[in-house]
Amino acid sequence: MKQRFEIPFRPDSVNTHWRTSKYGGQYLSKAGRQFRDNVQCYIKSKKYITFTGKIKVNIELYFKDNRKQDIDNYFKAILDSFNGFLYTDDSFIYELKSTKKLGCDRDYFIIEVEELN
Repeated sequence: MKQRFEIPFRPDSVNTHWRTSKYGGQYLSKAGRQFRDNVQCYIKSKKYITFTGKIKVNIELYFKDNRKQDIDNYFKAILDSFNGFLYTDDSFIYELKSTKKLGCDRDYFIIEVEELN
């Protein structure tokens, strides 16, 4: 079984998703919390199945601007946002594939999750 969702939000990069406290610990930034909350609220409004076994994930990133984007900087924010929704935990991801496109009409991403046999 496969699920595919177009998510109408620009993911925040790892550079803005996490902050370091003055004591050395890390915490989710305000932007990170907002992104996670937006994604989770959106996905709750859709019909979805929570996979409990090994899965593969495909992420398509679409950016409005043409600035240089490091594709790997967006994975953590996106994958963590779907824990407990599209899969029980992102530790069940055994395959990860991604593409990016710049100069699009808007910022968004598509996530596709499929069970592995």
